[in-house]
Parts: sequence; C-alpha cells; structure tokens
Amino acid sequence: EPVRTFSKLLHRSLLQDLNKCLLLNENEIKPLPAEIRTFIPEEDIYLIEIYSSVNADLFVTTDEVLLNALKNNTDINVKSRDEFLSEYL
Repeated sequence: EPVRTFSKLLHRSLLQDLNKCLLLNENEIKPLPAEIRTFIPEEDIYLIEIYSSVNADLFVTTDEVLLNALKNNTDINVKSRDEFLSEYL
C-alpha cells in the first residue's frame, strides 16, 4: 500500500503539473552533436538529449561515470545528487 500511495502522490503532484513536468514527443528531442556523444556513455545519451532539448539549467545525477564525463568534457551544468541536496536543502 505505501508504494501505491507514493505512486499516486508522484503522479498527481509532479507528472500532472505542467509547471514541473514537460512531456516531449520523440520528434522534439534533439540529437546530440557527435563530438559530445563520444564522451557520454551510450546508455545515458537519451538523458542528455532530453536535457538539451528542454534547455534545462541543471543536470543532477547519481551516476559517477556520467557526472565525470559531463564535468570534464562539456559545458553542461551538472551536480551530483548529494551536492545538489546539500545546496538546495
């Protein structure tokens, strides 16, 4: 029951709030330039494509490999989850 309650809360408070959640059609997602793709792990490319497509200000991740790839090879504003939470809370 707690999982179901959390799922309902997530759906109502985040996914249905267009101020907090953007829904994209596949044709709205811009492919990454080849020079950036080479630094991003293949399984994470879609995340950066979406980040770029919505002109986001910050990318937050728990993935150390992705975090380091972005910090060392791109101008994407990226923070670890812990770094973000320590500043946000």
